[in-house]
Order: sequence, then C-alpha cells, then structure tokens
Amino acid sequence: MADGEVRSSLCGMDGGETAAEGVGGRQKGMPLPTGGGGYPDICKKNARAGDHRLDELKNIGLSSRWLDIAEAIGFDSFMTLWSILDRENLQSGDRGREAVRVRIPQMRLYFRYQRNRLIQTLADNGRTTSQIRLIIMDETGESISLRHIDRIISGIRLRA
Repeated sequence: MADGEVRSSLCGMDGGETAAEGVGGRQKGMPLPTGGGGYPDICKKNARAGDHRLDELKNIGLSSRWLDIAEAIGFDSFMTLWSILDRENLQSGDRGREAVRVRIPQMRLYFRYQRNRLIQTLADNGRTTSQIRLIIMDETGESISLRHIDRIISGIRLRA
C-alpha cells in the first residue's frame, strides 16, 4: 500500500467485499448459525433445578436423604456414587440384599486434619504455642490446650 492510501469497504478490497455486503457479524445474506450458545457444560452442572432425572429418582422411591445428595451433587455425580457403592455391595457378597450399609466417616475428621495442618504451618512460621492457641480460637472457635498443641506439633514432626 502506498503512502496516504486508505483502505475502506467503500472502495473495495481484494476479496471483492463492498459496504453493502458487510464484514464480520454484519454480513448480509448469511443465515444465522443454529444451535450453540447458552452456558458451557461446566455451568450447566450448577443449574440443576428442573432436572427431570432427579424426579425419576424420587419416583423409584429413594429416601429423602439420597434425593438431597443427588440434588446437591447433581444427577451424573450421584449415579457415579451409586455405582461405586453398588459395586462395593456386590464385592462384599451382599448380593441378595436391597441395600448396602455404608460407614460414613464424620466430617470432623477432615476438619481436625485441617486444623492440625494449620497448627503445623503456624509453628513452622515461628509462632509460639500461645499465639497458635489464640489463632486457632479466632479462626475455628475451638478452644485447644497448649499441651495438645505441643503434642500435635511433636506428632506431626515425628511423622514427617
């Protein structure tokens, strides 16, 4: 292109486009694409209201506890969970039974683990046992003795 020369759709381009044909999304005579749009699949997982498959679980007679789980994690994840538990049922020799008993660990086990990791991190960062106790009380609302904090720190260091 020479100095001072300006390209515009009014004077035409190599592709033969003119102002009447438009460019990009403004092209004339092109049909609109069908399908697509909407939310990506990851967003659909968060929009579970109205999933008829959850109604099907209710219709087969699942308890409200299982229905709550299915609604909370979504139908597909629930079916995966159910499949794993059912497979465990078959492996344990309970084939004649309608239900398998599942031992559910208490969530406090996980919270205690996280608390102990926090204690270790604070100790590694040079905090005193008294400072750690105050931080734990502030962060978790849990009152923990200085001796117990020392045992946690010693126990964690022995396992490391």
